[in-house]
Amino acid sequence: QEFRTWLREEWGRTLEDIFHEHMQELILMKFIYTSQYDNCLTYRRIYLPPSSPDDLIKPGLFKGTYGSHGLEIVMLSFHGKKAKGTKITGDPNIPAGQQTVEIDLAHPLQLPDVENLRDFSELSRIVLEVQEQVRREEQEEEHRQEEGDCSQQAASQPAAKPLGGGGEGAEGEETAAGAEGTTQDKAPASQPFVLPMGVISRNEDYPRTCRI
Repeated sequence: QEFRTWLREEWGRTLEDIFHEHMQELILMKFIYTSQYDNCLTYRRIYLPPSSPDDLIKPGLFKGTYGSHGLEIVMLSFHGKKAKGTKITGDPNIPAGQQTVEIDLAHPLQLPDVENLRDFSELSRIVLEVQEQVRREEQEEEHRQEEGDCSQQAASQPAAKPLGGGGEGAEGEETAAGAEGTTQDKAPASQPFVLPMGVISRNEDYPRTCRI
């Protein structure tokens, strides 16, 4: 009877309304977990994120119901060119207090017409184009940083002092040039790293460049 009461208050449904056996098991597990640990939970205050006139939507708490996990509450916040969603109510996949989604606001997607929204190939093409654009921008940024580092190193190195004898000076220059050439030959080149065809990263957390 306690389970039926909880089900009616939490879900607004009765046990007879849930026909799927797997769904019944998940709901029962959640009821047992909630009842068992209800008296030993830790509560803490939640501070809502600040809002800005430039925000796409007002940040705050958003709720939804996603199948067997029941009520889901996520806090949306904006951080510069990124938006983050933090779980307030946790589940076995993502515990409470952890980030569940991160949105790149610098690269918005231009969705196709409504009739083409169900075309998986078209949606995949749009996503891949944006990923390629992000990859190129990251490579350009890394290239600019490498050039800046080389310029700083060149500026910090003292000027070469002339050696005493002419022959010794020429020999020293040749030795230095040879050593520099050897160092450049040994320096590994940075190559772009892309995932193989058919492999998809869930959180896009992988290196963008590699050395061979």
